Amino acid sequence: MFVAATKLRHQYDSFDKNAPYARWHGQAMPSFRAVQINGPSSALVQIEPGKTTRILTDTLNEWRKTAYTARVKHDTLFVQLKPTKGKLQRDAMTDDWRNPELIIQMPALMAVTTTNANCRIAAFTGDALTLQQLGKEGNLSLNKLQHKQLTTSLSGNNRLKISELVNQIGQASITVRDSAQLDQLTNFANGFTLRADSTTMLRLTGKTLRQMREK
Repeated sequence: MFVAATKLRHQYDSFDKNAPYARWHGQAMPSFRAVQINGPSSALVQIEPGKTTRILTDTLNEWRKTAYTARVKHDTLFVQLKPTKGKLQRDAMTDDWRNPELIIQMPALMAVTTTNANCRIAAFTGDALTLQQLGKEGNLSLNKLQHKQLTTSLSGNNRLKISELVNQIGQASITVRDSAQLDQLTNFANGFTLRADSTTMLRLTGKTLRQMREK
């Protein structure tokens, strides 16, 4: 145990503390603009801007590592996470949500599909973004996005949180069904279209409710 701890300490000391992902191992991938993540897994995958297309895994936190396979077909990255048993959803309101097991970097993002998976998308800028959440459960969080158009659909106990963290989205079209949950904490500057059935849970801003009443 002491030898292992000493080895990890030496490894940590060797990293450049000013580089945000110095201790992360990068796997270069062919170019892609869309991502499809498949579980079932409780692992958290973060998608963020990067100069190249690659997948990062933490080299120090061995206990947090998750096995995966990845391939690119046409312009889509397909990630298959190692299945995990029990509860799949990670609570977006706890510290556990801040620590991803995988990080996917790419220059531009057009679409994301998750199936029984947890994902956080952060800091992209673009014209249009399309999201789809499939499977029995999962979590998707949007942080610091700047897009003219957001189109998303979720079902099957999936949760979507559009965070209050400086999202700037012009128009949004969202479909929620089959016991899914939407937490919409960012206002949409140019309008919002919502389709939801009676089984869903909705948390909407006051401005959005006023926009819907005015239609």
